[in-house]
Amino acid sequence: MDFLTGAVLKKAHVPQNPLDQPAYKGLDIYLALRMSSTNDFKLFLQKYAFKDESASINANNAEDKGKGRIAQSRNKKPTEESPPKKARISFAPAEVYAHLNPLVDIIAENLDILFVGINPGVKSASSGHHFAGRNNAFWPGLYKSGLLKEPMTPQEDASLPAKYNYGITNLVQRPSRSSSELSKEEVKDAVPSLLEKIKKYHPTIVCFIGKGIFEIFAGRKCTKLGLQPEKIPCEFLDSHNSLRTKEIFVFAMPSTSARTSTYQFKDKLKYFIKLKDLLDLENVPGYPETIQDSCDQPNLK
Repeated sequence: MDFLTGAVLKKAHVPQNPLDQPAYKGLDIYLALRMSSTNDFKLFLQKYAFKDESASINANNAEDKGKGRIAQSRNKKPTEESPPKKARISFAPAEVYAHLNPLVDIIAENLDILFVGINPGVKSASSGHHFAGRNNAFWPGLYKSGLLKEPMTPQEDASLPAKYNYGITNLVQRPSRSSSELSKEEVKDAVPSLLEKIKKYHPTIVCFIGKGIFEIFAGRKCTKLGLQPEKIPCEFLDSHNSLRTKEIFVFAMPSTSARTSTYQFKDKLKYFIKLKDLLDLENVPGYPETIQDSCDQPNLK
């Protein structure tokens, strides 16, 4: 009874376990005592087990949702945010680019710098000029580093020896879209002829445009770019027909190709600047020992 209103309050109905009801207790105890085994007793109790219907429904719904997610993931199409990976370019035989002519070496004796590339690209071979690929950093790097006094284009490459005493050649002469289209055998087999060419023209510095090409030439891993500890000894006859000896310095820098995304242009430019610093050391007393000593200097690493 509510003492404020005098109304009679109904007692809330509370569900009871059927086993607690008097009508069952006597019979259940009697039957339980007659069970011959534990398993029989467990089966007997299962008749009165409480079942939560809502839990079963929720479990079924969760299972259906899980199946739906799996179906959606299977039917999901690639979006613009996750583009498919580019396939790696593999070996291509010489016949694929037989319509392209090898580039002519831009070379002369006693150059200040001889630049060595891995092989001509399709754009360079088509135009007949070195480092002519789109966004190639070679020509801008030469100018912005101070190695050139004025900008030059690939079409002016033949004037490099006369204007600046620089030259250009390649390890492998045949063109391809990518250096990965060259076989390991033809790259390795090209090293002796390149070495012979370097000794014949005996430049002051030979600069390898690409870490990979230097490693092929030197037969070792390149632990740091810049001036390398190796020197190439050579003998030649000077203008007076006298026998001279010389040690050629070796410099390695990143590839200037736009395909090499590990180094941005500003990073590649740093190595052009280091190369110019080495060349400027010709006018320092004690040259060429000064250049070799600079190999271990922090600013030339």
